[in-house]
Amino acid sequence: MLTVRADGTATERVDSGCCTNGWVATYRLQPAKERVLADGTRVMPIVLTSFTTGPAWERSQPAPKVGTASTLRLRQDMVSNLLLTGDGNAPVTFCGPTSRECGA
Repeated sequence: MLTVRADGTATERVDSGCCTNGWVATYRLQPAKERVLADGTRVMPIVLTSFTTGPAWERSQPAPKVGTASTLRLRQDMVSNLLLTGDGNAPVTFCGPTSRECGA
């Protein structure tokens, strides 16, 4: 679940697919640096402000460090977080009710 608040922060909660917490991350959004790509995708820079691993976190993967810069991408009804893609992982994607694709 991704929750974006009016104060310019966001919280991301990812689990194993049902009930075991993978991680909880909080971010500071940087809307002044937001840009829109030619295909309509909105790109918003973010900075990690906290990261807590849960039982479902893959222990062989190091947790990202506070202060790490990343990107949220919004296209149609999907938001993708690119924070963990540097380690060869797929982006974490959150889908809205009208999205034709889904995953988190």
